[in-house]
Amino acid sequence: MVLDWGGAMPLATRNVVKIKVWAPVAGNMLVKMEAGTSPQKELTVPITEINKWVEYTVDFSSQAAANHTKLVFFFNAGKLPGADDIYYIDDISLDPAPTSIVYEDFEGGAKLNWNPIDGSFVVVPNPPGGDTLNINGSTQVGAYTKKAGAGYSLFQAELAQPIDLSIYNVFKVQVKTAAPTSVLLKLEGPNGFVEGINNIAVKDQWIEYSFNFSKSAALKGLNKIILFFDPGVDASSDTYLFDNLIAVTAGACAGVDKNPDILDDFECQRNIAYAQPGFDDITAVDNPDKFGANLSAKVGRYKDVGSEYHALVMDWGGSIPLKDRNQVKIKVWAPVAGNLLFKLEGGTSGGKEESIAITELNKWVEYTADFSSQENANHTKIVFFFNAGKLPGANDIYYVDDISLVAKEKSSALEDFEDGALLFWESLGLRRFLASSMVIFPTRIK
Repeated sequence: MVLDWGGAMPLATRNVVKIKVWAPVAGNMLVKMEAGTSPQKELTVPITEINKWVEYTVDFSSQAAANHTKLVFFFNAGKLPGADDIYYIDDISLDPAPTSIVYEDFEGGAKLNWNPIDGSFVVVPNPPGGDTLNINGSTQVGAYTKKAGAGYSLFQAELAQPIDLSIYNVFKVQVKTAAPTSVLLKLEGPNGFVEGINNIAVKDQWIEYSFNFSKSAALKGLNKIILFFDPGVDASSDTYLFDNLIAVTAGACAGVDKNPDILDDFECQRNIAYAQPGFDDITAVDNPDKFGANLSAKVGRYKDVGSEYHALVMDWGGSIPLKDRNQVKIKVWAPVAGNLLFKLEGGTSGGKEESIAITELNKWVEYTADFSSQENANHTKIVFFFNAGKLPGANDIYYVDDISLVAKEKSSALEDFEDGALLFWESLGLRRFLASSMVIFPTRIK
C-alpha cells in the first residue's frame, strides 16, 4: 500500500508514523520511505496480536534530514497472502517525534508484564509525602519487595517488541526507598546486554536516576528490562517504589565516556549522588556568567539556607578512593565573602576539614582542598559549607561547577627535598662520602 505525498515529506518536524491495524494473521508489517533523493529506509514491526485493533508506532526520526516522497506499507511482508487475508486500518498519521518514550507509568495499571521471579510486585497508590523535588504527582506507582537471601533478586519485564536504542537511549526511572541503597537497570536480549548502576543517597524521597546507554545505540534485540534493587546484598528484603520509566535522547551527551575524576559538571558528567542535607538545594541551570574561568553552558545553582553550617553533601556510596585521588576541586561563583569549608566524613575514619577563604566575588574562581593526609583514611562523603559559620542572607545564591576528585599534581622541579632527596647527590672533595652525611633542614624564615 503506497501513500504518495506529492513532494518531499516534512520529516524535519514530523517523522513518526502511526497506524491502527486489525490483522487476521500474525507476521511482520514492513514500513518504508522511498522515492526521494535520499536512500530508501525500511523498518519492520512485528504483528503478534490478531483480530483486534492495535496502534503501531514507527519511529523514522533517523530520517529527519532525508528526502522521501512516498510512504509504503507491506502487510505480512515476505509471506504469500492467504485467500482471505483482509486487514482493516485506520488513523494513519505522520506525527512529530516525541520527547520521550514512556515504558511504564502505572496509570490505570501496569503497562509492562512485570515478573517478580524473586520477591513480589504490586501496583499501589502513590503514598503521600516524600516528594520534596515535586517530580512525581502520579496516582499509582509500582511496589517491589525483594526476596530475602537473594542478593540479585530478579525482577523483569519482557517486551513484545525489542527496545530500539538508536535514538532514545537514556533511560530514566523515579525511585523511592526506605533506606540508602543502589539500583541497577539492565537491558537484555539474545545479542547481549547493557547495564548501569546508580547510588541512592536519599531515603523516603522520589528521586530520578539516569542511565546513559547511548554507547550501545547499535545493540539490537533487547527485549527485557531488569531491575535490581540493593544489588549484591543478600540480607535486604525491603519494599522499593518506582515509577515513570522512560527513555529520552542523549543529545550532546551521546557516546560520552564517564570521566571518573569529575563528580559533577552539570552537563554530561553527573557521576555523584547528592544526600541530605542539600539534595533539594542544588539544581542544574544555565551559566549566568559565561566568562573567565568557566565557559560551561550549564552549572549548579545552590541556595544557602537555614543555619550557619547548612551543608551540600555528596555521597560516594562507599569508601572514597583517596589513595590515588585526594584533591577536591570546585569552581565557585560567590555572592559574598567568607570561608568555604570542605569536609570528608561518613566512613570509619574521623572527619577531616579544610577551610579556604573566598575573597573574590561575582566571578568564577576554582578552589582546591588538599586531602593528601587522608590517603589511607576511610570516608564516604564529601561535604561543602558555603560561608561556614555565618548565617546565610535571604538571597545567598552560589553557582558551582566542575566538582572533581583528582590526583595531586607532581612537582616539575628536579629537586625540592619535600619527600627526601630525588637525585643522587655526591659530596666532592672528601675522601669518603656517606649517605648519612646529607641532612635536609627545614626552611628558615627570617
